[in-house]
Amino acid sequence: MAAVADALEALARDVATRPLAGPWEGYDTTSTDLATMRAGLGPLLVSQRIELRDRGDIERVAAVLLEGWRL
Repeated sequence: MAAVADALEALARDVATRPLAGPWEGYDTTSTDLATMRAGLGPLLVSQRIELRDRGDIERVAAVLLEGWRL
């Protein structure tokens, strides 16, 4: 398991250092990000009466989640 984790980390680091070229430049990921967050955080969002409508909402929810991990 440790070897798999190490390989995945190496792969992620390698991909993160490569320039993003191709048809993705300028692509607005907001609709995909909204769908992903709704799918993954649906019950939490509903319980807290949080609506995700735009990039600002995504950034606010992400900031709250990241702050909670720093506790």
